[in-house]
Amino acid sequence: MRKHGKNIIGKQFASQRMADSMIDLFALACVLGRVSTAVQDRGATEAATEIEILRVFAGQALERARSNFEQIDHNDELVKSIAAHALEVERFSWDNL
Repeated sequence: MRKHGKNIIGKQFASQRMADSMIDLFALACVLGRVSTAVQDRGATEAATEIEILRVFAGQALERARSNFEQIDHNDELVKSIAAHALEVERFSWDNL
């Protein structure tokens, strides 16, 4: 947001990547909260399965967020071009139907 400011509105792919990252980080915070409560209530030994789930989810969520942030300014001109063409001809050219 600091980099693009109000211009982020016109950057749909960047906005999507940022939103996806925020969703993953929010979900990670939720999982962390639930595991933290399980550990407090039952102890780390009894909450071992929850801790394993947290480790797996955290690794996956952080990797997705990292990837999205690395690609935040990825050039999506080819995707835009394909979408514009489909809009122009009112279908996907390669569609068999």
